[in-house]
Amino acid sequence: MKCIPIFLVTAWLVIPASGRDFSIEEVLDSATRKADEIKIADLSNYAGHEEIKFYRSEALPNIMFSSSAMALSSPYSALTSGGGGLDGSSFGMAKSTASTQGAPTGQPVTMSYPDRIEAYTLSWGVTLQQALVTFGRVPSALRIAKEREVMLGTMHRLNYDLFYLSLIQAYSAAYLNQKNVEVSAKSLEQSRQLEKFMALEVKGGAGSQRDYLRTQSLVLANRAALDQNKSALNTSIMKLFDLAEIGRPDSVNLTMDEGHTIHAVPGESSDSVSLEYKLKQNEARLLDLNVSYERGKLTPSLYLTGGINNQQYMVDRSNPVAPLIGGGEAMDRGEMLENFMARADQISYSIGLALSWTIFDGRRSTSSYRIARANAGKAQYELQKLREQNTAQIKEARDMIRVLDENLKAIEMQLEVAQKVHTATQDDFKAGHATLTDVIDTEKELASAEKTLHGLKVQKIMAITQLKIALGLPLYK
Repeated sequence: MKCIPIFLVTAWLVIPASGRDFSIEEVLDSATRKADEIKIADLSNYAGHEEIKFYRSEALPNIMFSSSAMALSSPYSALTSGGGGLDGSSFGMAKSTASTQGAPTGQPVTMSYPDRIEAYTLSWGVTLQQALVTFGRVPSALRIAKEREVMLGTMHRLNYDLFYLSLIQAYSAAYLNQKNVEVSAKSLEQSRQLEKFMALEVKGGAGSQRDYLRTQSLVLANRAALDQNKSALNTSIMKLFDLAEIGRPDSVNLTMDEGHTIHAVPGESSDSVSLEYKLKQNEARLLDLNVSYERGKLTPSLYLTGGINNQQYMVDRSNPVAPLIGGGEAMDRGEMLENFMARADQISYSIGLALSWTIFDGRRSTSSYRIARANAGKAQYELQKLREQNTAQIKEARDMIRVLDENLKAIEMQLEVAQKVHTATQDDFKAGHATLTDVIDTEKELASAEKTLHGLKVQKIMAITQLKIALGLPLYK
């Protein structure tokens, strides 16, 4: 009597996934809140908005405040007696410019003493300059600021989508590796059951040693394939969690909800373009505006100018001779401050017009204008070329989705047939109408069909993602 194969009873095992579940939405949400790439994109957007203020400042007045404080000094000369003071007392100076040596006693000698501060001045002023006529430079600068603001918004969205694209790619790769591990684990379990069965067959004399050795080799091959897939899964999981700035738990189970928006195919639209193309449009408009801006630099500019100035003048009215030549005592700081006299504030006002025109600057202005014209013309050709590429990308992505849908239908039918063939082969093997080779082949076909199915699903997700990018649609909200 022939033994019932153990592996036939187990059929095609379903290995349940274990570990904490992570959906693509959870990964994208966590990355949006924590990832450095998002913070970098936000800071770049903030810095770009600050740069816009440079262009808007062209239309705003320039208001400047200035202040100064000075001390006025001059050398002081005095008459002294030769070898002594005016009163006959002797005294010495460290920085005299004339010497009394050799002069008759009592004969007056002129001596110069160190500089003394005679007055202090304190002044301040406020000036204003407002552009009145700039021949298009100021309006062009304002339009440039507005266009750059639109451009920054588009660039900000593009930076987010490029990061989300890398996350979806990393998630899809990890999910596919996870499915490969599941299929490999089922294949390994089936080969082990087959090995046990063949061991019993050989022991009972109903099976050949060659078939038993084949099952052993199959177990080793399936174990190596499982280890390889596990290694690839660990690597892809680590890459995904590092990219999303998520702390990795001990065990992870990636899920793919068929109802998630990542699986939704965008509808047909004739006017949708990629964010890259929109950025190029912004750039082309900016370069056109820059031509007007540079042209305005070649023309004169008329400004309204005005200002208010205030100056205070304080004079030291003390007598510096007495304390220096011994004729009196030196005054302390308080006494000197009392001798300063503050005059009435001298306030003045001014208002007028100023004309500015660069006549010659080494042709820098004309060269800048010609460069701006050339860049604007080049941008138009690049824009046209990018539009053609964008249209081709949209068509290619939609064609790829249609092909993948057809392949998915075909592989689903193939998988269904493979499962039926696998079951029938088991029954035939039990009845002695199928060989071990037939059983192994059907198991391989079933495993290959399941892997292909998961691979096509991941490819469709990536094709939908590429289509959304080509249409300028957000990958995640």
